[in-house]
Order: sequence, then C-alpha cells, then structure tokens
Amino acid sequence: MGASSKVLLLYYAGSALMLLMFGILKLLHKVSWMERPIVQLFRMIATIDMRKEDYWDDLFGWKMFKTNQSCLFRHLSKDAQEGRAAPNPPVLSVDGTKYFQMLDFARGSRPLVLNFGSCTCPVFMARLREFGEIVEEYKSVADFLTIYIEEAHPTDEWRLKGNFEIVQHRNQQERCNAARTLLQSGHVHSNSLLMVDTMENTANKAYGALPIRLAVIQSGKVQYAGGLGPTLYKTTDVRNWLFQYRKRLADRKRA
Repeated sequence: MGASSKVLLLYYAGSALMLLMFGILKLLHKVSWMERPIVQLFRMIATIDMRKEDYWDDLFGWKMFKTNQSCLFRHLSKDAQEGRAAPNPPVLSVDGTKYFQMLDFARGSRPLVLNFGSCTCPVFMARLREFGEIVEEYKSVADFLTIYIEEAHPTDEWRLKGNFEIVQHRNQQERCNAARTLLQSGHVHSNSLLMVDTMENTANKAYGALPIRLAVIQSGKVQYAGGLGPTLYKTTDVRNWLFQYRKRLADRKRA
C-alpha cells in the first residue's frame, strides 16, 4: 500500500527541515571551537558515548542525511499504533528455512516484547545487555522476540568506524548471515528468540523499526509503541511497563 498524502507531506516537510539543519550544522562542524558542543549534541542524540573519530568525518554529510531520511519515512508510515491491532508481518528463522507470522510467538494473554535492530547500530548493541536483564527479570510473565532488520550503519551507506563491517543486505541469505553474527556475539538473551525480517522489510515497515525500536504486544494489540531510535529507544519504558503489568497480576491474585 502506498504512503498517504499526509505521510508524504510530513515526510517532505521533515526532509526539507532536516536538510536545512544539516546544512547549518555542517558549516558549524568546520569551526574548531564548535567541536565540543557538536560532540555533546551527538552524545545526546545517540544516548551512548562513542569515539569522536568513529563518526566525525561523515557527520552531517549526505549519507547521514539519507539514512535519517529513511528512518523518518519508516516512522511516519508505520502501521503499529498504541491501542490498535498489532501488525502481524512474516519473519524468518535465523537459518532462513522457516517462515512464521510475528504473532505466532504471542502466547495467550502474555505480553510479547519486540526488540528491533541490527549489528551495525551501536546503540542497539550497547542496550542489549539492559534488554537481557529485562528478559531475565520478566521471563516468567512475558515473552520476548528480537527481530533482525536492515543495517543501520552498513559499510556502503552511513558507515561508522570501529563498527561491524557489514554491507546492506542484498538478499535474504546475507540478512540471515548478519543475524547469525549477532547470535554468535552472545549478546542476545537465550529467552529472547531471534528472528529475521524479510527482504521486503515487512516487519520494519509495519513497526517503523529503523534504526531500532521497542514495542509490547498483548492480546493482539499494541500496548506500548516505543519511540524512534536511537534517542527515543528506551529500555526503561519497557521495564516500567512490565513492572506495572506484573504488579497488576499480583494484585488480581491477592483479590
């Protein structure tokens, strides 16, 4: 289904504003005394500490703009909205041999927590430990699914130095291989099953997942739709949601 007129209007307006901001920031980027404020700005946006030399050369360049433009479009055109029916896109096993529907992993009334990302997103990789702690704490009352999507910073697009060296996937096998790299890294909790998005990016499009995003599904509805990453990717929101959910369960048992 094509994007609506409203989505396209917001997309083009947002792109124009972003292009203007990038132009201004690129000029400031060349001013030596602006280096520290720009590094602080990038730290605020990324939400993690990163080495300046890993991102500085390409900061506010065309490749960064195109990546952010893609993220904006995914965000504006996503189907997943809090309180509405949860999209149920197809996903694949890491070996690429089996197809499932995402909601196949939802069990009864138990919440299903979705975590979208890729190896080349430093924020996703850094937050996997926190996500794993949430899985460990709440695995008795909720289920967890990690979905591998298109790369956030592949070597042939907006590349970050000191990062995983992965090109943007050209076929399903390459995407599955990248997911296998994530699995072999040991960062994915054993109770969070890892699945892979299709090459049509159906899960990514449905949930506006690029570059990273969190969501909670329960009883066929989106109960929590996390914000656009990296800045609004907040594992604390998921932890708080699950804390309140477990508290409600305990209160019902005592009643």
